[in-house]
Amino acid sequence: FTLAAALEQEFALRGQYWAGPATITVPDEGCMTNGVPWQPYNASDSSAGTVDLYGATQNSVNTVYAQLVVALAEGPRDVVEMAHRLGIESELPEVCSITLGSVQINPLEMTNGYATLADQGTYHRANPLLEVNRPNGEPADRRVSSPDRPKLEPVYANQVTYALQSVVSGGTGSSAAIPVEYVIRSCPRI
Repeated sequence: FTLAAALEQEFALRGQYWAGPATITVPDEGCMTNGVPWQPYNASDSSAGTVDLYGATQNSVNTVYAQLVVALAEGPRDVVEMAHRLGIESELPEVCSITLGSVQINPLEMTNGYATLADQGTYHRANPLLEVNRPNGEPADRRVSSPDRPKLEPVYANQVTYALQSVVSGGTGSSAAIPVEYVIRSCPRI
């Protein structure tokens, strides 16, 4: 959600570089807790060097995202607003650490957000049910609870999707990669 907000504010996915030190002190008053500056760090305390937002996303560089959230026009408020636009319905706190996933969101809401990004910024409310049958076994009529509607320009949604795919294809989430053949064979036709 932070990346989508940043792209919409004309931050570049590629070519605009950020320092990714192992740890960083964020002196922004909005990020302080009890007057103490926020000090996020990267996993395994490793430095990422200098990376663009694509590389920071692919390699989960927390210190770049900590800088990015405070660089947004309205800081964490922009992240919360984007999350709500893309399908998160839960109340979210406007805290800097939201950019690092510090807020608990249920899987169905995350499905709404990711599905919106995957469909080029068009919102579709997720439905956990594939089919509902009547007592006699016949399928009940499907009802759509909300119309599909654009929430993010396709150019930004596509860039976020591209960056997120890189996390699984060659970044920190590569262990979650599922072979395409398996996905095609195991998905039921809807």
